[in-house]
Amino acid sequence: CRVRPQMRRWEHLHAEREFGDSKKWHGMGRARYRGQAKVAIQVIMTMMAVNAKRFACGACLAAR
Repeated sequence: CRVRPQMRRWEHLHAEREFGDSKKWHGMGRARYRGQAKVAIQVIMTMMAVNAKRFACGACLAAR
């Protein structure tokens, strides 16, 4: 199955924006702890916080 280049580009830009925001605003540019397991926990917890903020913002906009 071939995907259109425009769709692939959109997905790439969307993913890069998410990683860029995480790096810039949520401290994902540098790991706080050493070790793969500890860094994985840091990433999971950070992404949970980012998603919670996103859901809260969406709920505020829907309530208006």
